[in-house]
Amino acid sequence: MRTLLIFAPYLLVPFILTLIFKKYKIKSTEWTYILTGLLILIYPFVTFWFDGLLNPPIHGPKCGNSQIGFLLANILLFLPISFIIQLVFNKIFLKKKIKS
Repeated sequence: MRTLLIFAPYLLVPFILTLIFKKYKIKSTEWTYILTGLLILIYPFVTFWFDGLLNPPIHGPKCGNSQIGFLLANILLFLPISFIIQLVFNKIFLKKKIKS
């Protein structure tokens, strides 16, 4: 369940942004990519903050590699996947006409 909650924003953020742009009939789809990128880049820091609140850090030696790994995976793997998902949702729901 925790894994589902961790990975849900990578699918939900592009979907919700596309629905918001469709509802308000905003023609510029570039903002969906900009907002998706910003929200996905902020997401690891929000999860670290909530994790620090729910599970207070222990005193003594500890390893912070999991946070660095999650941050790098977010930037190198999940951010491009979110952009591809955003592209698919924009093509399905916004159907922007291409002028030839």
